[in-house]
Amino acid sequence: MLSLWSVTPQHNSKEDSPSTEDRVAAIPPPTKNTSETKNRRQPSYPRRTLSKKAWRLIKRVFLKKDRLEKLGIAAGVVYAVITIIQWRDLRRNFAYEQRSWIKVDYLVPLKLDPSASIQVILHNVGKSPALRLEGGVMVQVVDADSSPAFPPGTVNVRKIVGNVMFPSDETSFSSGRTPNNPDGTVRPLDTDEVGRLSSGDAYLAVWGIVAYRDGFGDHWTRFCTWKTYQSGPKDFHTGGCVDWNSVGDGITKWESPHK
Repeated sequence: MLSLWSVTPQHNSKEDSPSTEDRVAAIPPPTKNTSETKNRRQPSYPRRTLSKKAWRLIKRVFLKKDRLEKLGIAAGVVYAVITIIQWRDLRRNFAYEQRSWIKVDYLVPLKLDPSASIQVILHNVGKSPALRLEGGVMVQVVDADSSPAFPPGTVNVRKIVGNVMFPSDETSFSSGRTPNNPDGTVRPLDTDEVGRLSSGDAYLAVWGIVAYRDGFGDHWTRFCTWKTYQSGPKDFHTGGCVDWNSVGDGITKWESPHK
């Protein structure tokens, strides 16, 4: 007798399960790497502002340990140089304020007198004693269109010699009328010199130098003045006399009085 129930074939798992190739084929292909997917995978950051860039540069250049040490050494050297310069300026200003200064005045005859002398007056207008004053003065009859002759190392001058001049002290001496003889002696003006001075063809020049010493070193003062005796206006070449007036430090350029 046949049963109403039919026997169905049993399920074969091996036959019905898809193969490996079928499973691989069933995987959908990956999407293309578009700009949208790039943005999803690599999110963008906002760009640094100028202030942040500057601060990062400052940290990189100045805030590293080795650079800070180098900057500190450089700053120390600069500070030392500035300090030395300031100290030298202070010392120089102090010396200029406290040292001795020799000022020169003159008493020149107002009227032409062949035998009259010229008084040279030295003043110490500084704040320290002036020591060992030495130098010389000379009187010349100079042509109207010429400058006085300033021979270096000249010996035919009236010598200036002094020991000590305290502040506010003064001393004077006579130059003689023309102490320009070769032997240094004084002589009166001759007739030709008087005539040239009276007519304005010449003028009288008084010039010289005085060297001295104080606690700050050696110093010197060069001086020159002139006098005319003609009547009426007249031009004279006195620029060289003006240029001769000067002061300085060290051994005088005329001669070395402190040997």
